[in-house]
Amino acid sequence: METLFNQVKSITRKYAEIDSVTGSNFNLFKILDITSDEVRLHTMLLADLLNPNGSHGQGGIFLEHFVKELEVENFDVETASVHPEMSIGRKTETTGGRIDLFIKDAKGCSITIENKIYAKDQENQLLRYYNFKPQNLFYLNLLGTDPSKKRIGTLKPEDYTIISYKEHIISWL
Repeated sequence: METLFNQVKSITRKYAEIDSVTGSNFNLFKILDITSDEVRLHTMLLADLLNPNGSHGQGGIFLEHFVKELEVENFDVETASVHPEMSIGRKTETTGGRIDLFIKDAKGCSITIENKIYAKDQENQLLRYYNFKPQNLFYLNLLGTDPSKKRIGTLKPEDYTIISYKEHIISWL
C-alpha cells in the first residue's frame, strides 16, 4: 500500500510540474470572476467567433467548422449573420422571448442556440424558440444534460438537439 501511495505521490508531483511549465491551470475567466456569466461571456464570445465579420478577422472559418461539427446541412456561411440575444417578440406561453444566439443565412436556413450555463429554467423556452423557427434548434449546456420538461413544453426530442461545451464546443474549437 505504501508503494502505491508513493507512486501516486510521484505521479501527482509530475503533473504539477507539467501544469507549472505549460500554464494549463491558468484561466483568465476565473481570475476575472466571470466563468458563469452566460450572457456577457459565453454567448457573446460564441457570437463573435461564429460571426464571419467578427473581431477575429478570420472570415467564416469558425462558422464553417461549427456548422460541420453540428452537422447542419445546406447552411451558407458566406451570407450568414449572427444575432446574439435576439428578441423574437413579447413573451407569451408559446411565443416570444430572447434567443441567446440566432444565426441565419440569405437562403433562410437558421441555427438557434439556447445557451444554458447556470441560469434557471424558463417555462416553454425551447418551445417558444421552436415556434419562431423550427429548424436547427440546439440546447447548449456544459455537459450535454437534458433540458427540463418545464423548458421544453410539448416539444419532442427530435425537435431539438442537445449539445455541450464538454463535447461539441471543445471539439469545434
